[in-house]
Amino acid sequence: MSYQIIGYRKNDLEECLPILKARMPQEDFEKLQFAEAPINFLKAVKSYKINQF
Repeated sequence: MSYQIIGYRKNDLEECLPILKARMPQEDFEKLQFAEAPINFLKAVKSYKINQF
């Protein structure tokens, strides 16, 4: 995944995936899908100093 910063918040997905995998049924974990956020979304969240998500 190429976006490591979303707004002013670090994306900790890579660090959190092993934790999620350990606690989630394997069949469900294997069904997870990921997509990069649209550039307009990334610009929008960067325009606010408050984390909205």
